[in-house]
Amino acid sequence: MLDDEIIDAVGISKADIERVTAMEKRELERREHIFRAGRPPLRAEGLTVILVDDGIATGSSVRAAINALRAMKPAFLVVAVPVAPHSTIQRLGGLVDEFICLDAPESFYGVGEFYFDFSQVTDQEVKSLLDRAEQMMRGTRRTESKGADNGARI
Repeated sequence: MLDDEIIDAVGISKADIERVTAMEKRELERREHIFRAGRPPLRAEGLTVILVDDGIATGSSVRAAINALRAMKPAFLVVAVPVAPHSTIQRLGGLVDEFICLDAPESFYGVGEFYFDFSQVTDQEVKSLLDRAEQMMRGTRRTESKGADNGARI
């Protein structure tokens, strides 16, 4: 997704856009291979989807995620973040069914300023969490298929 307003303001050339797009596509393919590990894409059609981020600055990446999720036809789409500038909330709020933001400060320089530790999560940490979530889902499905109602539904 390209933000024409930013592209025009900064004066980014078409050649630069094509170069960066190719580089980002390769990175997305690399991450998909590592993180999905052969698992099929999640199904969102007819479900309530909660898109969570550690905070939003300009909103470009969240807007791309919203567009991708909308194409999956969820019944209800929620964005939930701890912090975002008021202007970004105004731009994105109408794209989802509900927008939850705990803090919308007047002065906003970047998401990292609201964290004591804003270090990057490694690919291995993400993969480990996804693997753990898959194991938990398998356990829940086995429990549900036996007819037990433990309150856990995925």
